[in-house]
Amino acid sequence: MVFEYIGMCACVIALLSIPLTFFVMFKKLDAAERYVEQSDYVNMHRRIFRNAPFEGRQVRVFAMATIILMPKVLQWRRLVRVEDVDKIPRRLKCWMVIPTLIAFTSVTVMCISWLLIEN
Repeated sequence: MVFEYIGMCACVIALLSIPLTFFVMFKKLDAAERYVEQSDYVNMHRRIFRNAPFEGRQVRVFAMATIILMPKVLQWRRLVRVEDVDKIPRRLKCWMVIPTLIAFTSVTVMCISWLLIEN
C-alpha cells in the first residue's frame, strides 16, 4: 500500500516538472547552447531532432544536462570540450540540470514502486 502512494507522489512530481522543463526549453536553452556551440554533441542533437515537436528542445535540454554532468567522459569521446562547459555560469548549469534530474528521478521512483506493488 505504501508503494502505491510513493508512486502517485512521484507521478505528481513528474507532472509538476513539465512546466519547469518548458520554461527551461524556451528561456534558458539557447543561452546555454551558445557556450558549447562548437560541440559535436550539441550539433548532432540539434540536427537529428530538428523535425521533432518543439524542434527537439526537450531532448536538447537533457543533452545539455548530460554535458554538464559528465564533461570529461564526453571530452574523452571528443564530443565536447571541458573548457567550454566550465565557462557556463553556475545558475545556468542549475537551470539545465535540476529539471532533468527531477524528471528522471520521479520516473525512476514510479517504475520501482510499480515493481514493488504486491497484487
